[in-house]
Amino acid sequence: MLRSATAATVLFFVAPVTGAHAGAAPAGAHHHAAAESAGSGLDVQAAVAVIDQAITALTEEQRLIADGAAGAGDTGPNSALATADRAGAAAFVSLRDLGITPTAAMRETLQLLPRPGSGTTATAPAPARYTQALIDLRTLRQELLAGKVPAAGSDEPPDATQGPAATTDDDGSTPQVAITIGAVALALAAVVLVVVVLLPRRRGDRRLAELALRDDLTGVGNRRHLNQALTAEPARGDRPTSVLMVDIDHFKQFNDDHGHHVGDEVLKAVASALCASVRAGDVVYRYGGEEFCVLLDDVSPGEAATIAERIRTTAGHQQLSGAGQITVSVGVAHGPAAEVSTTLRRADTALMGAKRDGRDRVNVA
Repeated sequence: MLRSATAATVLFFVAPVTGAHAGAAPAGAHHHAAAESAGSGLDVQAAVAVIDQAITALTEEQRLIADGAAGAGDTGPNSALATADRAGAAAFVSLRDLGITPTAAMRETLQLLPRPGSGTTATAPAPARYTQALIDLRTLRQELLAGKVPAAGSDEPPDATQGPAATTDDDGSTPQVAITIGAVALALAAVVLVVVVLLPRRRGDRRLAELALRDDLTGVGNRRHLNQALTAEPARGDRPTSVLMVDIDHFKQFNDDHGHHVGDEVLKAVASALCASVRAGDVVYRYGGEEFCVLLDDVSPGEAATIAERIRTTAGHQQLSGAGQITVSVGVAHGPAAEVSTTLRRADTALMGAKRDGRDRVNVA
């Protein structure tokens, strides 16, 4: 099995095997009709379709390189990636959906594949690799259509049986992996088939995106996450939105009297209480320092004030061992979603009023 240095990037071509029980294909995927080569277990029509896609993609990439525009294209025939589900059914997924440029995928694949027996190596100039790859693919296509295909799982040549239906990635997850026919690849030393490791990459990308929007200390949304929400909110038009601004009273004193480690515990305790006080679906954000922000969609002013008071009594009045009692002040403002930035400024002004009036209170703009 071939893998890239990133352990989750595309390796391009797949030769599916029939005979396995049918499995669910990716949503929207198109399955090719099976046409087995006698006794081989190989879905020849599907394999040829994959090879045709590969030839088209290679030819287009070769043209782009000749035109000095490699890497620029992301549409056309080479915008489909051959993949397979665990049952070995051939399917095509859009590279754009995966966030991968077709030409980049092709370049990386060719750079990773040495050319045993042909004198072309992974470090050879790209045009030489492309030319040899096209020759090998066309030869393989002819062999498949002529029925000259080693049986899947046969002993000819040695160690040329089908690859595993699934492997375990470095993070312990099971990626989506194509079934391979190693006999064909080894016999022809072709740029054919192997593995698509997509699911761990997608999971990893989502995880990184989530972490980028989380405050490291408290686990609530960070300022970047809030800014994204404020940008998206106006699309809701005139639907009601309330903004709550929450400040930990005398926070500096916790740090000065007990040290920053205690201040951190205060922040985490308040963040946890905030999350427990809001409705399911509401998001708590750390605005900065000891301030937090909560966006409440589709609430009345009265409901917003009730939630704010619940926050004050839940997040505040906590006893932190060795640090004494925590209290918070809350500013509340209400308005249409289209004017959420203005509403936030009004809530911040209301918060300053609550602090000015003695803290440990809710002030509604």
